[in-house]
Amino acid sequence: MAKKIGVIIDFLNDKYERQLNAAAAKYGYEIEYFPSSAAAVGNVDECEILYGHCSQKVIRSAKSLKWYCCCWAGVDHFCDESLYQNPDCRLTNSSGAYGTTISEHLIMVCLMLLRRQMEYTEIIRAGGWETLPGGIRSLHGARITVLGTGDIGTEFARRAQAFHPACITGVRRTVRSSDPAFTSIHAIAEAMKLGFADRSVALGDPDFVQVDVERLTSKAHAAERYALSSPETAGEYAPAEGIEAKEYPGNTSHFAVMDRFGNAVSQTQTVRDWFGCGIVVDGCGFVLNNAMSDFSAKPGALTSQGLTYGSANSIQGGKTPLSSMAPSMVFKDGRPYLAIGAAGGPRIITGTLQGIVNAVDFGMLPEQLVRQPYLNCLTREQGLELEFGISEDTIRLLEQKGHRPVRVPVDQAMSTMLNSVMYVDGEYHAAGTQRVDGCGGALLSDGHMVLDWSSQED
Repeated sequence: MAKKIGVIIDFLNDKYERQLNAAAAKYGYEIEYFPSSAAAVGNVDECEILYGHCSQKVIRSAKSLKWYCCCWAGVDHFCDESLYQNPDCRLTNSSGAYGTTISEHLIMVCLMLLRRQMEYTEIIRAGGWETLPGGIRSLHGARITVLGTGDIGTEFARRAQAFHPACITGVRRTVRSSDPAFTSIHAIAEAMKLGFADRSVALGDPDFVQVDVERLTSKAHAAERYALSSPETAGEYAPAEGIEAKEYPGNTSHFAVMDRFGNAVSQTQTVRDWFGCGIVVDGCGFVLNNAMSDFSAKPGALTSQGLTYGSANSIQGGKTPLSSMAPSMVFKDGRPYLAIGAAGGPRIITGTLQGIVNAVDFGMLPEQLVRQPYLNCLTREQGLELEFGISEDTIRLLEQKGHRPVRVPVDQAMSTMLNSVMYVDGEYHAAGTQRVDGCGGALLSDGHMVLDWSSQED
């Protein structure tokens, strides 16, 4: 009788499912798929391995479980040994596989589980941290094993030691400057600095200054600016020459919506700082903004949000100040594929950029991309802000390349408040950040609303 693996996941396509089934059969396993934790409860008794985003209730019901491979950053919720009927059950974390699509990541992890189960059993007896062929990094202890295919796996290893110092011992890792997490963060940080350098002099109210949109959005300009960056060192950048806007002669929220007809909206609105300018419109109940502080008081002066501008964004009657709001849409095959935006001052721009990169280049769905640790970099002097979840190994590499990391404490988060809606493979996906109020949801044809898995009557 074949041994069983339970896969609790909702984004697997037919092609990858066939590949997984073939690999499982080769190693004497069969895979049972569940679309949710609710569907898995009571049906995983015979599963020796579980992979996915399980609830604690599923873990408690898995009588034959020898290995739980968690695929998300909340793996520390499963460190309690009382959850497991088998006291030597292995807990592993496979989150953070930067540079692969979600489905490819699932293939990779399941093959690791299939091919290395017996190998891990031997290594566990010896204990210690290992980097195995194929970039698989593992932390082994007497009762808990941590498997990391990315930075979040490494961070969990550190956190797990704090939770269970008696159960987990020995951390050692060899990291290379070619690691996808490092190369991606370095490249994005350099692109952010280049973009903000150009933005400081090239943009302003188009009713007052002439913005060279064609040049700024051209691939040739992007290539010229990219050529200034180095894969080896962090740089500081001046604006490109000749892009200055020419004079003509003469607290934030965001939402994104898509419908079945292909219409899409991405909208950001703001009063800028807390309670705007502090003046409430009599009889109306809303505050006026203080967007005057978005203007440049003088060229090169820092605004309250840490930005600098040239003369294009100078104060002038009837003029609109430059804003960081960046409601965005990505089109694919002639229709909206992604509607995305954020709140958070200048971190709107850097957060929206990361959301688009994570969707387009790394195959993430909204529920994954809004929960990633974020980075923010305006200039080298101001530093590279990094949220908790990016490994210390990667941060050390970034320091070696000349970046100035500013670590955001684990109990805090930057004001990068992203939300998005995505249309992919005939389905809609919506998710909002959990850093502020709000959520993803859907309005159904029968008048019901579904809000992050909660149904409300009309």
